[in-house]
Amino acid sequence: MNLYQPSNGTEGECFIDKWCANCIHEDWLHTQKDGDKKCDILSNTMIYNLSDPEYPTEWIEEDGVPRCTAFKKRVEYLCDTSAPPIERDPNTLELFLQP
Repeated sequence: MNLYQPSNGTEGECFIDKWCANCIHEDWLHTQKDGDKKCDILSNTMIYNLSDPEYPTEWIEEDGVPRCTAFKKRVEYLCDTSAPPIERDPNTLELFLQP
């Protein structure tokens, strides 16, 4: 298991699309509202180099496959009735993902 850092912007966008955009830890990607939760992991991967001690340990690569160990699927959160509701901008398109 190694720390993961995308090798270029396209690879980074693909990773963010697969993981961050579907995670409850990154509300800002969905709402673009000031004050909405932004993921420190995502931010820190862009601020620090892979060799920096501050680089997040959550982004890893196992058997050549990158993933985020802090990932919690957004659909599960939205379907959890005990979780607090997430306020959505009425002008934002809501996509429903298959579990």
